[in-house]
Amino acid sequence: MTVLKGIDISNHQKGFSLSATNPDFVIVKATEGLGLVDKYCDAFVQDALRLNIPFGYYHFARSNDPAKEATFFYDNTKNYIGKGIPILDFEVPNPNSWIETWCKTFYQLSSIKPWFYTYSDYINNQGYGTPWVKANCGLWLAGYPRAYTSYPSPDCPYRHAGWTLAAWQFTGLLAMGGMSVDGDFFYGDRRAWNAYAGNNGTGDSSGSMVPGPTLLELATNVIKGKYGNGADRRAALGSRYDEVQAKVNDLYAKANNVIKGKYGNGTARRNELGDEYDIVQYIVNNMLK
Repeated sequence: MTVLKGIDISNHQKGFSLSATNPDFVIVKATEGLGLVDKYCDAFVQDALRLNIPFGYYHFARSNDPAKEATFFYDNTKNYIGKGIPILDFEVPNPNSWIETWCKTFYQLSSIKPWFYTYSDYINNQGYGTPWVKANCGLWLAGYPRAYTSYPSPDCPYRHAGWTLAAWQFTGLLAMGGMSVDGDFFYGDRRAWNAYAGNNGTGDSSGSMVPGPTLLELATNVIKGKYGNGADRRAALGSRYDEVQAKVNDLYAKANNVIKGKYGNGTARRNELGDEYDIVQYIVNNMLK
């Protein structure tokens, strides 16, 4: 069997050069939860397309509604469909039903069956996965038998009964491009990769990431209750939690200033607040009820 040697990267590897390293394939973080779009994803993907490097793109699961998380991933990556392999990165203690709902929802939206990424302990000791997922989704298995800094033998030592082992992530310490990155093997050739991706073989490289929600859009959704409160909100927003919460506080401060007459009325207020007018006015109206 042909085996390809690749890597997976995210915002933690900003500045990483695919052209200087030329891996056999690259997998890139795209989204997380319901609010995070990795701002480095599309640049990495466009480089991969330009360099003719097979790519995958993944969603980091949180504990929100699985259908909503799958839809969020799809909405922000739908221009990659048919070009790269979509993947669910599952590292949270959600139930089996969560996994199946996410994978089926993405499949219904895209007509592509995603890979499922998890640790060997999950599938061997905790029972994660469902018959549908096992039968339809390639497994990207993570397990680090040693602290490898270069590619070892590609023989995965971890059990994966009932799964189709598509790839093995064997280290987080692979030395490449002056950085430590995650190292991976893919069990197949480029034709097999393209089959997982649903690639039509045209080599079309026109896809680009659908822009993710802006800071104002995220803050607006928080104010309107979309992401809940406390731990639920933090989980949904991921690494953008602090900046979004700061923006929420700023919008409430502006609403208080509206009530105090600082921004005037009518057109003057609208011009002063610009794109923030609608949500600030929403807060004002609720405060004055």
